[in-house]
Amino acid sequence: MRTLTTAATVQTKQTHNPMHQPCFSTYVHHYSSHGTGYCLYDHNLNIVGFHMGDGESAYNRFRCYSSYSPEFYNNYHNSDYINTHSGGQPTSQSNRGGNTGWQGYLGHLSHQSPNPNGSSCGWMVGWPGLTYKSVGFRDVGTLPNEDHQDYAIYGEHNSTTGTYFHANSRSAWRYYHECIQRDQGEVNIPTKASGGRGMYGAISYNKKTKKLAVLENTGNTWEHHPHVWNGVPNLRAYGNQGMELYGDKEDKYGTYSVNETTLQTYFNDASNANTSYPRWNNSDGNWGGRSESEWRSVIVLCDNGVINCHTMDARDNGGYVFRRWSGDTQVNVGSNETLAPYSKELISHQNWGVQVYGYDQGDRFGVRWSQSSDGRYVWSYQCAYYYGAGFALLVTRVADGKCLWQYYQDSTNGWHFCPIGKSNMFIGYTENADDPGYRYRVVNLDNMFEMYHDKQSVDFIGSNCNYMLNVCGNSTQYPYIIPAFYDTSLFSNPHQAEIKRS
Repeated sequence: MRTLTTAATVQTKQTHNPMHQPCFSTYVHHYSSHGTGYCLYDHNLNIVGFHMGDGESAYNRFRCYSSYSPEFYNNYHNSDYINTHSGGQPTSQSNRGGNTGWQGYLGHLSHQSPNPNGSSCGWMVGWPGLTYKSVGFRDVGTLPNEDHQDYAIYGEHNSTTGTYFHANSRSAWRYYHECIQRDQGEVNIPTKASGGRGMYGAISYNKKTKKLAVLENTGNTWEHHPHVWNGVPNLRAYGNQGMELYGDKEDKYGTYSVNETTLQTYFNDASNANTSYPRWNNSDGNWGGRSESEWRSVIVLCDNGVINCHTMDARDNGGYVFRRWSGDTQVNVGSNETLAPYSKELISHQNWGVQVYGYDQGDRFGVRWSQSSDGRYVWSYQCAYYYGAGFALLVTRVADGKCLWQYYQDSTNGWHFCPIGKSNMFIGYTENADDPGYRYRVVNLDNMFEMYHDKQSVDFIGSNCNYMLNVCGNSTQYPYIIPAFYDTSLFSNPHQAEIKRS
C-alpha cells in the first residue's frame, strides 16, 4: 500500500562553482614549425580547454602558417605581436604580445578572451582590430567594489570642456565603434578645476559609495586636480543597456538634445560635485616629458574618500609616480598612518634612467589595471623599460586606501597580472617555456595586506613555480596569458558562503 503525504517538497538550489570558470589561457605561436595554440585554465589551475595547431602541415586542427591557415593567421602569422618564438621577448621591442601592459581589465590587445559562453580558448586579433581595441585600453576607468564586472566605464579627453563619459559592455571593440567612430551615447563631465582639461581613463566609479572620481589636468603640464561626484546614478545599468540615454523619454518625431537626458542633467548640476580635493601642483615635484604623464592616470576611489593614483613618468629618464589624496574626513590608512582631511602625499616616485613609453607612442602603451573578482582590490601596472619589459605595480585595498607596491627593474621579460579566485592576483612572465612551461605565482592579497604596512615596497613575485602550467609548443617560446571574461558575481554572496571561524 502506498502512503501519500502533503508535506512540502524539499528543494535545493544549485549554483555554479565559480572556481570552475575560465581564468586565463597560456599562448604561444611558432608559425613555421613548432606549434601554436591556447591552453585554458580555470581558477583552480586545471586545464579546461586546449586548442593547438601546427605550422607547415595543412592537416591538423588548424594551420597557423601561410595559405592553408585561417584568415588572420594567413595574414599575420609572422607579425611581432603574435609571434612568441626565438627573439619574442619584449626587451625594448614595441609590439610583442607578451609586453607588460598588453593585458588588463578589457582582456588582451591582440587576442579575444575566453568566456563561459563560448567554446574557444582564445583567438588572435588582426592588426586593425588591435589598433581599435587600444583606444578602449587607454580610456577605461576602474570599478572599485564592483563584483558584477560585466560592464566598463570610459573617460576620454574633451579638452577644456571636460571628460567624455561612456558606459557600455566590457568590450574595447564596442566602445571604439559606438563611441569613438559614431559618437553614440556619450555625455560630458564638465571641468571643475580652474583651467581644467579632461584626461584619458582617469575616472573611478565606487559602486558601494555611489561616487565617481574624475581627475583633471589643470593646464600646467603635470599638475592634476581630482573631484568626486556624489549620488551617481547606477552606471552598471547604463553599461548593460549600451548607454541608452533616452530610454525614459517619449518616442516622438522630434529630437532630444543630450542635455535633456537624465545622466547629462545630473553632471550639469554643479552641486553634485565635491571640488575640495587639493591640486597636485608644481611644488609637489615634476615628472614626465610626454603626454602619458600629463593626460593619463589610473585612479582608485576608496570607500573613505581616499584616491590612489598611478601615473607613468614617461620620458627618456622614465619611471612611475604613485600618489594619494584623502577625502573630507580624517582617516586611518592601514595601521600606521593618519591622513588629515583633504591632504595629499607622495607614495613613491622612481625612475630607472631609460626610456619609458606611454600612449604618446601609440594607444597600446601606458598604464593598465585590473581588479579582484570581488572588487575589493584594484591593481595598476606599467612597464619599466621602453615599451614592455619590467614593471611598476601599485595594489590598493578599496576599503581604506591602504596600498602596497613593487618596482622591478627587468629589461628582458614582460609581466602579466590578472585576477584569480575571489580576491587573489595571478602574476606571470615571459621566460623561455621550453621544458618548464609558463612561470607564475598566485598572491593571496588578504594575507599580503595583513603582513605589511601601508605604502610598503613588497616582493610580490618571490619564487615562481616553473613546472605546472603547460603551453602549446615544444621549443624555445616566450609565452603570455590571455585573461578570460567570467561571471565575477559568483564569487560573492549569496552565491558563495563565507567561511565561519569560531
